Amino acid sequence: MENTASRPMPTEALGVALVGTGFMGKAHAMAWHNVATVFGGAHPRLEILCDATEALSQRFAGQFGFARATTDWQAVLADAAVNVVSITTPNGLHRSMAEAALAAGKHVWLEKPMALTLEDAEAMAAMASAHPEQVTLLGYNYLRNPAFQAAAQMIRDGVIGTPKAFRGVYDEDYSADPDLAWSWRMTHEGGGLGALGDLGCHLVSQMLALMGPVAEITAFTQIAIPARPSPEGPKAVENEDGAYALVRFASGALGSFATSRVAHGRKCRLQWEVHGSDGTIVFDQENMNELWICRAGEAGFVRHLTGPEQPDFAAFCPAPGHNFGFNEQKVIEARDLVSAIAGGPKAQPDFAEGLIIERIIHAMASSNGRPVTLADTNAPGGKSREQARPMAARPAREQKKMTQTFTLAACAEMLWLDKPIEWRCARLDEMGFAVGLWNWPDHDLDQLEKSGARFSIMNGYLRGRLTDDDGAEELLKTARETAQVGKRLGVERLNLHGTGLGEGGLPVTPVETITGAMWLKAEETLRRICDLAEEEGVTFTLENLNLPVDHPGVPFARAEDTLALVAAIDCPRLRLNLDLYHAQIGEGNLIELCRAALPWIGEIQVADVPGRCEPGTGEINFAGIARALVDMGYHGPVGMEAWAQGDPERALDAFRAAFTP
Repeated sequence: MENTASRPMPTEALGVALVGTGFMGKAHAMAWHNVATVFGGAHPRLEILCDATEALSQRFAGQFGFARATTDWQAVLADAAVNVVSITTPNGLHRSMAEAALAAGKHVWLEKPMALTLEDAEAMAAMASAHPEQVTLLGYNYLRNPAFQAAAQMIRDGVIGTPKAFRGVYDEDYSADPDLAWSWRMTHEGGGLGALGDLGCHLVSQMLALMGPVAEITAFTQIAIPARPSPEGPKAVENEDGAYALVRFASGALGSFATSRVAHGRKCRLQWEVHGSDGTIVFDQENMNELWICRAGEAGFVRHLTGPEQPDFAAFCPAPGHNFGFNEQKVIEARDLVSAIAGGPKAQPDFAEGLIIERIIHAMASSNGRPVTLADTNAPGGKSREQARPMAARPAREQKKMTQTFTLAACAEMLWLDKPIEWRCARLDEMGFAVGLWNWPDHDLDQLEKSGARFSIMNGYLRGRLTDDDGAEELLKTARETAQVGKRLGVERLNLHGTGLGEGGLPVTPVETITGAMWLKAEETLRRICDLAEEEGVTFTLENLNLPVDHPGVPFARAEDTLALVAAIDCPRLRLNLDLYHAQIGEGNLIELCRAALPWIGEIQVADVPGRCEPGTGEINFAGIARALVDMGYHGPVGMEAWAQGDPERALDAFRAAFTP
């Protein structure tokens, strides 16, 4: 378990503003009062409280212990005494307030759901990405329960083997009474999604933490009570009372998901179980101080009570079985926020990770029984519906505008093998190509700089792997070292694999079976890579490889796997290096693969099959692929990572001809 006591905490008081005083506003206020008492560090200054009326603001500023009260949230954000803003307002105000807070230089603690619409969430994530110096955190407090944290760690440690299946429900009955009055929460304009936005997003946050990225969803939604009474007469309910989904995870595991706000008798039934190859873990938030675990070979389940051996429990109480509570989860959430501000681990889920949750719940809302992959969810990667239209559906002037040549590059390591590397780089530059490299320690950096070449891509690490703790630390260490070299040479993308490659391209640490724990570790490691990339101002790519011919035993080699990881993390600093040579050997269907991966592609690399030589020497129709890429709207880098079957300059001419549609 993580030693959370070692996390840095603020040494100077943070100025806090609270906007909104309902259920969650009060929870935030209690958390701000208690975070330093429980975890240490400087006590925050509760500077200013804002609500819709003067009476509410004055009343709750006094009750919650804030120094000042106002009804002007924009004045709150302009206040120089405020460092961090808690936003607990109705959903329709989330985007405007959060974006304004970021623009004003404030850290943001925002209650879920992130936004009314997927488009709003995408804009908010983009805004946060443009302000990396500010910390963002979404209020998924159930992730902080020590029992949940312990369960997630058990799964990562392989206690129940490889996760095979997930079953989750989140039911409440706050809307079960058909005579309950109509409210803004039941409209798209005021509430956004219904049960999915209020309850289901919590279940998704836990599902992702336990099982890793989602690959595909098939869902139905239901409005169980179509109209509600109001003073003006019955009004229609616009958003869902319940949602039901089947889930396929990127790991290959399967899942079921259900949520309802009209389930009589259910108060906070956030319940899930994970079936693994060697056991099962069961949890229910209504009994939040218990985990039930059955290991293979045991007669039944064993109850585990919360206690100081679980993450964060001991900070509140030294004795096991003395029960944790809802609001203590919020205190841990506040600790995660202020620790991140003080330079500690990234607070999670931030806006980028919250966007992944939003994509999943909006995919469920739109599925209507149709399988939806993440690439199908209303414009992932910041694409709008308009941008996602096929070219044939666009106006003629727009088609002309988007028909552009690609940025072409070639790997200097595979051409003119009898020439020094700096000569090869200079010659590629003379011919109008950017340059790809492999391992930088093999070369004289001074000579590479003198070549005058523009470097498109280079191996972004020297050693390490995504699948385990030791490998991840080595990967991050050498990636940081490589980032410095990349910046010196002006390399545009730094390339990663699932593990380091040795002699002949074989994995240094081969893996026969990728476990669920490996998936979760890989995702965690790549998120840390994104943090590193933000710090260094560089971009990494994750490359697919082929297992049958060149790279047997490399974990996460298939394009399907690399795409799932990059899409799940969805950070602009981590993109996909889609290698069509490897994909043709391992998977095929290249045009559809490009289409599915389009929002996350950082570079496309090519070589023909068989032989790994220039386009036109094998079975792949690269001219057709080039036309399809133009139709999709892709005009980014395409690199030839191929041997020349004969003269290298003729090989480069053939490559240029194939990708000049």
